[in-house]
Amino acid sequence: MHKRNVSGLKEFAKKKHEKSLEKAKEAIRKLQADGLPVNFSSVARTADVSTSWLYGQEYLVKKIKSLREKTTGIVVKDSQKASDESKIAIIKTLKEQNRGLRKENSDLKRQLSVAYGQIERLMSK
Repeated sequence: MHKRNVSGLKEFAKKKHEKSLEKAKEAIRKLQADGLPVNFSSVARTADVSTSWLYGQEYLVKKIKSLREKTTGIVVKDSQKASDESKIAIIKTLKEQNRGLRKENSDLKRQLSVAYGQIERLMSK
């Protein structure tokens, strides 16, 4: 039976994590030095890592949020965040719009089909 190299995989994952962490830290330094906004998207793009990975790194989350507030001057307070009720209302509105657009799309497809049929009839005469 083939023996799995679990320790090798763990070591590789650890080195990859450390490399990504260093790339993210370097990206933050570079963005600051260039006077560019520091946010999750800019750091992820500069460091060539995913934003979801950044959100999983507690130290980087704190650092980026802190720098983001300093560079933009915008701090979103908990009281300013959307409530669950407003999110539900937005979702409901979007679903209704989606339903309407689907119906309109279906109607337009039906009209197009009729128009194609009429064109075919005229062309065959």
